[in-house]
Amino acid sequence: MNIFLFLLLSTPLLAEPLPDGWRYPNDADMVGAWAQFRKELPEPYHAVADFNGDSVLDHIWILIKTKNENIGVFAFMGSKDEKLKVVKIAEHKSNKPQQMGLLLIMPGQFNKTSCGKGFSRCYPGGAVDLKVESPVFELFTFNGTKSSFYRWNESIDSFSEESIED
Repeated sequence: MNIFLFLLLSTPLLAEPLPDGWRYPNDADMVGAWAQFRKELPEPYHAVADFNGDSVLDHIWILIKTKNENIGVFAFMGSKDEKLKVVKIAEHKSNKPQQMGLLLIMPGQFNKTSCGKGFSRCYPGGAVDLKVESPVFELFTFNGTKSSFYRWNESIDSFSEESIED
């Protein structure tokens, strides 16, 4: 992948309006599991794909409450008319955002989940590989206590959560 495309896909769009009271993770946040797995998962708080099938890239972010009391998962849905739709997917009470990560799972052949890649603990019966028809993202805890994947659900114009823990 050329370096310009990599930088474009891996950095926030500066024009993205953040929801009030939230911020992007920064270098000071790269501690704990985020630092431990940085080589394999350079941005454990960010996933980019065309999740809703409109041929425009969408960004999923783990954002941090400015008071550091909660973390939230937000989708910044691109559109052909360049109007950005912000969707709050989840919010968790935690002062340690590094306990959670995002993993992009692309369509086609079987893809490793966080457990299958060694980012989190695998439990008997838990999903190691996942085959999907369209891009989904996995929200997981690095200690392996929770893992869910989210796919775009056109009927509700948002994401639906599906558990992949045992």
